Amino acid sequence: MGFPARIVDVTENGRHLSLERGFLVATQDRVEVGRVPLDDVAAVIFSAYGSSYTNPLVVALAARGAVLVTCDERHLPVAWTLPIAGQESQTRIVSAQIGASKPLNKRLWQYLVRAKIRACADVLGLMGKPRAILDALVPQVDSGDTKNVEATAAQRYWPTLFGSSFRRDREAPGVNAMLNYGYTVVRSAVARAVVSVGLHPSVSIQHRRSPLALVDDLIEPFRAVVDCRACTAARCPSGRRCWRTAASAAALCP
Repeated sequence: MGFPARIVDVTENGRHLSLERGFLVATQDRVEVGRVPLDDVAAVIFSAYGSSYTNPLVVALAARGAVLVTCDERHLPVAWTLPIAGQESQTRIVSAQIGASKPLNKRLWQYLVRAKIRACADVLGLMGKPRAILDALVPQVDSGDTKNVEATAAQRYWPTLFGSSFRRDREAPGVNAMLNYGYTVVRSAVARAVVSVGLHPSVSIQHRRSPLALVDDLIEPFRAVVDCRACTAARCPSGRRCWRTAASAAALCP
């Protein structure tokens, strides 16, 4: 059997999870709402409050190498259980993270920055803006981005996408507030994905001083999805144009 691929994300309050004949069973007010074979479960993520589970279920999941993740009110992981006995793969994953060489981390950061700039260029093209101003920067990103091409791309990207008067300000309302909200949602999803595969979120590639530093690394290429949505909303106050733009953006912003 290969590595289990299913992640059970409990997003509804009041759900109770238990073990029944090799199945993870979810109930609401004692009425079954779903079941999943335990052998298919890679992780169980509690994103909602007011949920509960039985100890036999936790033991059975641990025996199969599954992870149990607990999230806070922002849907960010705050704790998780990792199997101990017989989980040599977990040790290898964390050891590989910690032991990653500096050249490897620099190459990974180069890959992430290039992917981020390409995604931002896609957004510009989708919104009818000149994407070439970013496409030209992608080859300039060296290992570790020592020239900080990421910052140069941002200086070109924001005014091109939202207008010359726009400034990215995390404390500002309007488009900035929409961006903040969208990034929070994506960050939560990336954080849950990271811990569900056994990676430690604080062992990072580039970012530092954060319990979710690895998440802050990996989110970078996905920020463009939020930018696309925010730009669509900002350009479409009347509604009709908004729906047309959103439809054309579906490939990038599902």
